Amino acid sequence: MENTNYQYQFTRHLASCNNINKGKTLGKDYEPSATLYGIIKTANFSQHPSNNDSYKFNHVYVSNLIRTWITAVLLYG
Repeated sequence: MENTNYQYQFTRHLASCNNINKGKTLGKDYEPSATLYGIIKTANFSQHPSNNDSYKFNHVYVSNLIRTWITAVLLYG
């Protein structure tokens, strides 16, 4: 029997309007997309040299929310 090791990494989605308190001003959005702030911060984070090996996986699973897909593309390619 082959011994297979599995590695799991859980990643939270990038910032939406609700995360940066714009939801309080304009009303909470229950299916918010990503904000420009969240996209820029996540893209910069993914390019940092200390994260080179942190997001290299063969399989990535996300929910059907658009911001989770944006996060996955930016971090995991």
